[in-house]
Amino acid sequence: MTSRETTTADAPALPSLTEILRAKEKILPYCCRTPLVRLEVEGIASQIYLKLEGLQPIGAFKLRAAVNAIVGSDLALRSGVCTASTGNMAQGVAWIARHLGIPARVIVPRGTDQVKLASARRMGAEIHLVSPGEWWTIMTTHEIDDKWGYFVHPVANNEVIAGNATIFSEIIEDLPDVDTVIAPFGGGGLLSGLIAGRNAFKPDTRIIGCESDAATPLTHAIAASGPVRVTCTPSFVTGMGSPIVLEEMWPLISSGLNGCVDVSQEAICNAIRVVFERVHVVAEGAGAAPVAAALAGKVTGRTIACVVSGANIDAEKFISILSGDIPQPATTANYDD
Repeated sequence: MTSRETTTADAPALPSLTEILRAKEKILPYCCRTPLVRLEVEGIASQIYLKLEGLQPIGAFKLRAAVNAIVGSDLALRSGVCTASTGNMAQGVAWIARHLGIPARVIVPRGTDQVKLASARRMGAEIHLVSPGEWWTIMTTHEIDDKWGYFVHPVANNEVIAGNATIFSEIIEDLPDVDTVIAPFGGGGLLSGLIAGRNAFKPDTRIIGCESDAATPLTHAIAASGPVRVTCTPSFVTGMGSPIVLEEMWPLISSGLNGCVDVSQEAICNAIRVVFERVHVVAEGAGAAPVAAALAGKVTGRTIACVVSGANIDAEKFISILSGDIPQPATTANYDD
């Protein structure tokens, strides 16, 4: 028996204010209320603030999503939990499953970043490698055998999105006059959560997506008024790089996104160095991308909050970046294989 395929009727929706407030209460015992700190830079008119999600116990914002989706689920408690992930959601699911004392299984495409997978393994998750094509089929159809346990889609899940929306609620509490929030696009769960939070708490705030120039499915979708398949080139940045915006996520993102920009590998490396030197914290490539956009002037505003989504970067890559280099790219998955 397999989990049923997602249909239009049960496709994810933007969470309501009530659902976001419920998520805030649910994640409180498990997740950090991460700081929002000022990034002092010269020659930039905008005031730039960093929402440091890399300080979560797993080093990424995905813990909010995993906790909100799994805590209180009778099915998860009975049969364990499963997700499909290229890294940070794997860690989030593994972390909360360990705390709840239930099995966690993670399906990942071959070639996935080993640092994140090693962390998920340390937390007790079973890691199951499949071909990129098999992994992408699970992502797009949501079809998975029930033996794997309660399946939590890493982005197209109402409770995942509501968990991510709590990030905006914290930003607005700390910075009521924020006019622009920039966040990376990986699969759309984070941007959808921020859009929902904006709609609930401060509707005049702009939400801007950010991509690496090695993979720009959202930029192309906006230009084409719908998802189109793009070619991804190798990059050291992980967590960004899907070949197309998921069909079920497009209505959520397109309904409220105020734009999308892309940044170069060089600009991302520079942002990683700036965050480390000025704020003394580590940012992974995807997490530094919004900062790169703000520093390069690709996104302007009076008061900008950049969601630094994670800090899970390989030590050798990080050292290379601090030395002024651009790390060698990881292998780009071929989702047709």
